Amino acid sequence: MEMEFERDFALGADLDISSIEAEKIRQIERMAKIEKRREERARSKAWEEESKAMLARACGQADLDIFSITMKKMPKERMAEIEKVKKRREETAREKARHEELMAMLAERCAQAEIQD
Repeated sequence: MEMEFERDFALGADLDISSIEAEKIRQIERMAKIEKRREERARSKAWEEESKAMLARACGQADLDIFSITMKKMPKERMAEIEKVKKRREETAREKARHEELMAMLAERCAQAEIQD
């Protein structure tokens, strides 16, 4: 952020010591936050790799590969299963509507037959 100071100075801005120190403190705080995020990401990545290694040691590499493939397929399979359920529900609703229609027709015919008798 030295460039900001240089730009402000070049533009003729009055820079006092307190504003420069305050800016340096903000820069240090920003850099500390960035470094903290980097460390958190590194720890997360290390934990993920360690857990995969532990799983591989516990059940073998082949099982780990199968497990990874299965975990990737799960959302697709789940969506396919949800689609099947939706289709079944739609079909059931259509069958119910057909049944009600037939029952209404039968009731109408029975009523006409009684009127004719």
